[in-house]
Amino acid sequence: FAVAALPAEVSVVANKDETARARVVVTGPVGFRVTEATCDAPYVDCALRQRTTDDHGTACHLLLRIEPGAAVGESTATLNVKTNDADVRVIAVAIHVFVRPELEFVPRRLVVDTIPETGLAHALVRLTRAGKQPFRVLSAALEPLSLGTVANSGTSVGEQSFDVQFAAQRDGLGDGYLVVTTDVPGERTVRLPVTTYDARKASHH
Repeated sequence: FAVAALPAEVSVVANKDETARARVVVTGPVGFRVTEATCDAPYVDCALRQRTTDDHGTACHLLLRIEPGAAVGESTATLNVKTNDADVRVIAVAIHVFVRPELEFVPRRLVVDTIPETGLAHALVRLTRAGKQPFRVLSAALEPLSLGTVANSGTSVGEQSFDVQFAAQRDGLGDGYLVVTTDVPGERTVRLPVTTYDARKASHH
């Protein structure tokens, strides 16, 4: 076997506050060993589970544990595998972790045409929590504030609704976020990308 890590990059999807696992096999010639495996992220634990040898070479089986402390969203870490091979002392394996958030906007992005006659447009946005667990909204606003206003339009178990009223922008285009703060650990602030445009102004350009 040539000295290599399979896969060369690891992608893991984890639920928040739950442990996820992944495996990496590091191969080399007969007599090959992994002497140490460490990760630069505190939420990734690595252990050598098994070492097998046949006529073709040696395979070292590593088990990765993604601990619940990983931040919500996407993050990347590096697994550094040290070996006894004279030519390949260290193998670096990229670990891409996506921790699913509990909170999710519906829709996931808002693109709104402001009505030229009134300069206003409304949109209904829902924020839901996985498992229909109750949660509290502490504040909700558009950033920048010039985009418009936000009102809480309803609450049900595990869900909050917002009536978003957009103001027409001077040049017809507006970009920003609906920013909501909550009491959900790890997701105190959540953002929904927002784009507004005035179709009539856009057609004049």
